[in-house]
Amino acid sequence: MKILIRFPNWLGDIIMSKGFFDKLRKIFKGAKLYSIVKEEISEVLMLFDNFERIYKFSKVKYNSAIGIYEFSKLIKDNYDLFFSLPDSFSSALLGFFSGARERIGYSGQLRDFLLTRVYKKPKNLHRVEEYCFLLKDFDSEVLSNIKVNLDIEPSRELLNINARYKIAVNINSEAQSRRMSISKWARIIERILKETDSYIILTGSKKDINRVNWLIETLEDNKRILNFTGKTNLITLSSIIKSCNLMLSADSGPAHLANALGIKTVVLFGAGDERNTAPYNKEILRIVRINLDCSPCLKNTCKYKVPICLENIEEETIVNAVFKFLEKD
Repeated sequence: MKILIRFPNWLGDIIMSKGFFDKLRKIFKGAKLYSIVKEEISEVLMLFDNFERIYKFSKVKYNSAIGIYEFSKLIKDNYDLFFSLPDSFSSALLGFFSGARERIGYSGQLRDFLLTRVYKKPKNLHRVEEYCFLLKDFDSEVLSNIKVNLDIEPSRELLNINARYKIAVNINSEAQSRRMSISKWARIIERILKETDSYIILTGSKKDINRVNWLIETLEDNKRILNFTGKTNLITLSSIIKSCNLMLSADSGPAHLANALGIKTVVLFGAGDERNTAPYNKEILRIVRINLDCSPCLKNTCKYKVPICLENIEEETIVNAVFKFLEKD
């Protein structure tokens, strides 16, 4: 059996699909698995294993129906099943053009006719469970005992640092509504450094370099700061995070990565809805948020100049969440 999977377009969503992937492997033992994934984040699938081939899809190069058709000619291989994890029309169209015998996904965006098994998305499920629900016709117990786990060897360089704690900090997010101010991040980091024997490990992509450099310049003391922003791919980032005691993060992909790697994770939630998109492993997760009339708004841009759902969280609340979690080491 050959199975083609169209993975989601965001790092956090791909990690949340790991539960689906593991269930799929268990249900279809011996099947040959193929993936389609956005080129920029394709590396993370190397942590999943067991793919016959990973097809890297460029949304810039193949940005139209004709482009999707041209891409589909590169991947045709007599697939028995196609799973569309994104809800977009283009993802279902790609499945249709792939020629897969059965094409499975959620209803919406005028794409139902492109699929052979169309489900209405169930309410009140976490996104991890929404992905797994697509397997319900193959396993009636598919929503039980879901796990979202990744593993990698930790960075030897970081393990050799002489400090009690290594704390990864991600101040970045794709959405403006999930980015707390630099000045507030600086005060929190300074407090952590002052009151713990720790190093702060800053993470981020190349487009985050200026923002993270601004943070470092704001700090009064940056001697125990290691800045890996823009210097890693997703595999080396995973190794770095795996070496840490804790990740403090905005609501973003690296928070999901840390949580799946088994690292204690403190996440600041504002615009997002943690009931649907929080990192899945609750036993090593602490969510910090406040309730406002406008939250969760689920919007990428806050209607205020700064996301007040984050700015109004007491710094003491954030720092205490970190300290109490560290004390359990």
